[in-house]
Amino acid sequence: MKFGIITLGFLLLSGSLLAQQEIFVIESEITIGNEIIGTPVMSVTSGNEASISVRDSYDLALMAVAHENSEILVSTELTVQGETVSSSALVKAGQPFGIHVGDIKLSMIIRPSFKPSEKQ
Repeated sequence: MKFGIITLGFLLLSGSLLAQQEIFVIESEITIGNEIIGTPVMSVTSGNEASISVRDSYDLALMAVAHENSEILVSTELTVQGETVSSSALVKAGQPFGIHVGDIKLSMIIRPSFKPSEKQ
């Protein structure tokens, strides 16, 4: 019986902790010169990493962490044609931002899709 109560308590605590984490949707565009090679859209929980790999094209990994005043700390790593571009920036939710190295450009917009205050 004690085990059942402890397990139930753990499950309730785990569920409430997960419900408190903000989730972001990241819309991206990857270009080489004037050619768009990808437009990945990813969803990531604050503090976790999301990644996508498209064979013979690109690898993209990112992490987004919620900050104050609708700001988000974003860390990205993009590998295209054997060249890796990494960047970290503090950005406003919904504002476009990007990195540009040589012919490679990564443009992104991050929007919150769930905030703990939106619980119903």
